[in-house]
Amino acid sequence: MQTTIIAAPTPAELARMALRGIVENELAPTPESYLLEYRRVAGLPVDDEVKSHPWCQTAHTVEMVRGIIQVATEVTAGLAAGLDQLDSHSKRVLASAEYVRGADELAQLLRTVTGSAMSMIQVIESSHSELSLTRRNLDRVNAELEHTQTLARTDALTGFCNRRAMEELIVREIARARRTREPFAVAILDIDHFKCVNDEYGHEVGDKALVHVAGIAKSRLRETDEICRYGGEEFVVTLPGANAAGARLVMDRMRMAVEAAPLVHGQDSIVLRFSAGVAEMAEQENMEGLLRRADAALYEAKGAGRNRVLVAVEQRAA
Repeated sequence: MQTTIIAAPTPAELARMALRGIVENELAPTPESYLLEYRRVAGLPVDDEVKSHPWCQTAHTVEMVRGIIQVATEVTAGLAAGLDQLDSHSKRVLASAEYVRGADELAQLLRTVTGSAMSMIQVIESSHSELSLTRRNLDRVNAELEHTQTLARTDALTGFCNRRAMEELIVREIARARRTREPFAVAILDIDHFKCVNDEYGHEVGDKALVHVAGIAKSRLRETDEICRYGGEEFVVTLPGANAAGARLVMDRMRMAVEAAPLVHGQDSIVLRFSAGVAEMAEQENMEGLLRRADAALYEAKGAGRNRVLVAVEQRAA
């Protein structure tokens, strides 16, 4: 009895099947959809554990994208080979054209040329179709990945930068300040008695208070300034081009604006206040040192009675 061995699909073949499955089943064009469809056509499990396991998602998404790239590579390689073959065949036909000696030979020559042209048209149409499908789906994956990266750097509650984005931002601003020799300051603000708001009104109102304060703070900043959620009820404000005195002035105006605009909750007007510490970047100071000094100034502002802005002591030379 003869045994037939069926070769396993290559990553490129699996990618083709997954891409077509996405289109035919009208699935959402997300990396997760591509991953699950790829695993489905590959005969791999798609249970909840696989869906939620980051390592599996990363590994198989990479494998899937590798397959898509291989599809594009094979298609373009096939198209290039077809064009080379047509070029070689056309040269032979042209070389033999000068020896045509009658209507029958001319008709045969035309049939040969027409056949080659039609074959090439089929190759081009097939290649164009596959490449267009691959391009559309890669565009969708890229858009979704960009959206995911944006979410990864955005605080879900306030919509402003989260701690990860804040750290990247401060590192860039420190480098820019050193390059341009302009000042750069940061401030850390902390809402005063925020626990009392949560205890008296509940965490939902507490969340509204955070959004309220962040919104007012942002409205008092320049386009080049940023406010970032540092954690809990703390925010970091970056102030490119501002020295310590200028940053303190900005934060004091912000503090008064927050206090003058209570959060309305039913019949209550909740007056919110914050304390803040400001630090201007010293020469050769890194992000950790700058934030540490701003945090120390914030701690002093809390200890001095809250609802105030204090400037950190200058960094001493080593």
